[in-house]
Amino acid sequence: MRHIILLLVALSLGTPEAQETLRTLVRQHGHVTQAIQNEYPPATFGELVKHSNLVARVVVIKERAVLSPDETTVSTRYTAQLLDVMHARGRAPVTGGNIEIDRLGGTIILEGKTVNVYESDFPNFELGDEYILFLGGSGGQVYDVPAGGQGAFKVVGGLAQQVSRNNAVIRQQIPQLSLERLRAEVTAAASRK
Repeated sequence: MRHIILLLVALSLGTPEAQETLRTLVRQHGHVTQAIQNEYPPATFGELVKHSNLVARVVVIKERAVLSPDETTVSTRYTAQLLDVMHARGRAPVTGGNIEIDRLGGTIILEGKTVNVYESDFPNFELGDEYILFLGGSGGQVYDVPAGGQGAFKVVGGLAQQVSRNNAVIRQQIPQLSLERLRAEVTAAASRK
């Protein structure tokens, strides 16, 4: 995965030096927006399942954004209620319980100014929204989304749509999936491993 960081500072189009912290940018320019472009290779259901420890339907119930220790970016830990487990490697978390998901991006107030960081092809999760997520991580109750927006499907009205718009092989082939179809695709991909 390649990381490309684009900084949009106030309304300035200038390129800040790589070593500048968000605190420095806030002091110089006021409100800061940081767009991060991560490039992920196109992923099929098989590839998403292969790189996931857990595939689950969740509802996001809490978020806590924090400034990184080096003050160059923001990340958010989301708390999500587990509604359904579609696939798990090892012991699955309990349905109805909570899991935590760490993501790059989020919004904080720094020295009285808004700092908004987002991944360009992976919108920040919204509180109260339902998703089907292909989650990785080292185990335990804290997960990540290793395929970025390709591994996240927003659920609205019983239909799931991949949130990624770039390299979104699944979204291009099947713009919206019923939850039953998505479950069938995950089950079939898991059985091919």
